[in-house]
Amino acid sequence: MKRMPGKRNEDYLEAIYLISKTKRIIRIKDIAKELQVKKSTVVSMIEKLSQNSYIKHEKYGDVFLTDKGINKAQEVYNKHVTIYSFLKDVLNIDKKTAEDDACNLEHHISNITINKLLKFIEFFLYSKNKNLSINLNRYFETGEYPETKESNKKKIQKLSELNKGEKAKIVSLKGELKTKNYFISNGIVPGAKIDLFNKDNKSNSIEFYLDKLLIKLNINDAKKINVEKM
Repeated sequence: MKRMPGKRNEDYLEAIYLISKTKRIIRIKDIAKELQVKKSTVVSMIEKLSQNSYIKHEKYGDVFLTDKGINKAQEVYNKHVTIYSFLKDVLNIDKKTAEDDACNLEHHISNITINKLLKFIEFFLYSKNKNLSINLNRYFETGEYPETKESNKKKIQKLSELNKGEKAKIVSLKGELKTKNYFISNGIVPGAKIDLFNKDNKSNSIEFYLDKLLIKLNINDAKKINVEKM
């Protein structure tokens, strides 16, 4: 498994925990094999973990997790499993990439976030609305939002078509990834409300307020933003 530097103590606790699921007796060589490191490196880390009461270990003897070590190892492992599931089952990322990324991210995510992420996964996987998964995968592949209801299609227009003084809500963004990233970085996201301030055909530009912030775009970019007039 590829891992980022740092948080090595968590890597070792997780490795020992996983080994304990299949082996009653855990040796230094087992840990070295699991983490693909030298035995001398394992011995050094084992000493540190023992000093912090995460494990029990006698020189040249077996390795055991203490209750404190088990709790910490389970916490890290649960984070790993949750992140892996989110990447593979929700974002449809291949297993190897999901595994490598989960190994790295598990050390840098709070319990608050992981609990919310787990609830999202449960909602996504067990929701009776199967269109949720279909629409998300289609968006990943094409960048297109789900079709709106027929009754709402007539209300949707391009930002460039608004007139001065009109208000609208952003429905969707079009264009290449670079363009979308520019929109999002400026708070131009679906659901945001805008108030058209000025439209200048001579300079081919449009200005609007977004949460009291005045933003200026060229007309061509404004054509890539779908809005619903309010």
